[in-house]
Amino acid sequence: MLRETLKERYEQLMALLADQVQSLPYGNETWLTTERELVAVEQALARLPIADA
Repeated sequence: MLRETLKERYEQLMALLADQVQSLPYGNETWLTTERELVAVEQALARLPIADA
């Protein structure tokens, strides 16, 4: 259950990040917040036991 929730959030963040990077003007780095959350989700997924899948 947790793994599925994290996977869904990961996919949402990937789409959001791609959109932010493409649409923000030069010098606007609000996308960094999204990237940081994306890395945190990736790390959480990597730490989950296989049995949680």
